[in-house]
Amino acid sequence: MLKKVDLKKITEKARVILDSDMVLKMQIVFGFPGEKHRHIWQSILYGMKLAYYGVGNVLFYRFVPYPGSAYFEQLHKQGRLPPLGPEFDKFLITNVYNELSLMESYSEYVSDRWIQIYMYLAYGLSQLTFFFFHPLQMLGMLKRIIMNTPIVQSDVLYINLIRKRLWFLFKEA
Repeated sequence: MLKKVDLKKITEKARVILDSDMVLKMQIVFGFPGEKHRHIWQSILYGMKLAYYGVGNVLFYRFVPYPGSAYFEQLHKQGRLPPLGPEFDKFLITNVYNELSLMESYSEYVSDRWIQIYMYLAYGLSQLTFFFFHPLQMLGMLKRIIMNTPIVQSDVLYINLIRKRLWFLFKEA
């Protein structure tokens, strides 16, 4: 996002927060214009590093060009966005839900399909890393899911996945 981010400092601050037993959520965005596969892998590996340290709620999002940003202006000039009006409004609404099957890539080096694959990989690998190195945390998450008392976004994701799967089971019966 053209921000000068020092990942070492972010990691240090995250560890301080985790040591104080606070719930920490980290969000990582990838798929920017000009971003290459290796950059996305760096983001995924950083998410896994955070999970290793104890961040159980590492969320990945793909880049979306919002009005007012430099990237929006760049992509709009290139004709890579729908025209302003109802078509653009639909584009924004679709992007709010982060629906994997509708995700588009704005990088000229990474296809839409690869962005979708990376989203699955990023979330899956960070969650596996977290549960492998912090297995007791998994018990707390299972309790929150069973009791339907989510406190972090990953709890909500799992509750919704389970509901969706159970709904299909009962629908077919």
